[in-house]
Amino acid sequence: MLSSVRLFQASQNQLDHNRLLALINSLEDGFLAVDNENKVVLCNGAALALLDINEVQGKKLSEVLSVVGRDGAVVDLITVAAASGSSFSSNDYSLKRPDGSHLAVHVKISAVKPAYKDTRSSGYVILLRQPVVN
Repeated sequence: MLSSVRLFQASQNQLDHNRLLALINSLEDGFLAVDNENKVVLCNGAALALLDINEVQGKKLSEVLSVVGRDGAVVDLITVAAASGSSFSSNDYSLKRPDGSHLAVHVKISAVKPAYKDTRSSGYVILLRQPVVN
């Protein structure tokens, strides 16, 4: 009986995980989630395409995401977000891609809170959006 309950819970957890992945992958924006160690735990196909890489899972954010300011200096998004409170948004950045090219992006980074009104952070969510050019 106990193993049936565990099997049901594991099945439910997998279903919830699959639903979460389906939602994330339906986003047009690039999506990256990092844990407290700044390792990527979730991403979507749009992020992989923007970053022009095939795999990011388990890698340090600094290994897969190189964001530069208008002055060309590399920006540590986690430090910027932590200094500004729980979230930060800017159009002043570009992605430095593996081939050396730069891609203008709107960046939004938000701290993940374990519970409503909890001030602790359990990681960050990063959204990357290409600006619309008319």
